[in-house]
Amino acid sequence: MDVTEQQLFDYLQCPVYYDITVNKKLPSEQPVQLSDLLMKVTRFFYLQLSLGEVPTLATLKRKWDMVFQPYQEILGEKKAIEGLQLLMKLYDWAKETKLVVIDIDSPYAITSGKNKLEGVMGVIAAGKNGRDELLVTSFSPRMSHEDLDALKLKYTIDSYAYRLKYGKDLSGIRIHHVKHGKDSLTFRKNSDYERLFGTINGVCKSLENNIYYVRDHYGCAICPVNNLCKYWFNNY
Repeated sequence: MDVTEQQLFDYLQCPVYYDITVNKKLPSEQPVQLSDLLMKVTRFFYLQLSLGEVPTLATLKRKWDMVFQPYQEILGEKKAIEGLQLLMKLYDWAKETKLVVIDIDSPYAITSGKNKLEGVMGVIAAGKNGRDELLVTSFSPRMSHEDLDALKLKYTIDSYAYRLKYGKDLSGIRIHHVKHGKDSLTFRKNSDYERLFGTINGVCKSLENNIYYVRDHYGCAICPVNNLCKYWFNNY
């Protein structure tokens, strides 16, 4: 069975959410987040760096204005300024560290038994030790916790995708916390990849057997499809 990375994460988030949005194709409107808009500009910035071009800060500002403008009324001017300030911090950090982006958004296909996971790899940058590392950019106001970083499935997927493409392992995973100007590091080993294969096979088996149950947690109250969820409103 073939699944996309987004489908995998949607099912893990909540099987009923997957059933509503993927199988039944009912509309789901995700609330806009400042971090999502910032990542659009960040990926543009990193893509230019991967092509050997260094955009000016003025170019990033114009890109930010273009990305933010449709959401101006929703998020407000204060968020526009906050976003620009964070992008300026990111730009200064990249300049100071002489950031070299080697790869971004390369497609991958990870096979586990009869199942296959497809998606795109994240950002690969040159590490300080001369070896490549996965670069994760966080605009969160909080530093991530090392225990959660060690379990983050997306980091595991990208690390294994790198191994498949380049025939070697990353030196590590660097999470750059823009707001704090600090980095945290985490790593992956073979046992993490075994867990990944188990997750892929488990989700695929559940999909093949049409297993859709509610993952009841605090996020249900703000889920964009809770008005369609039979467990939330019993209106199927």
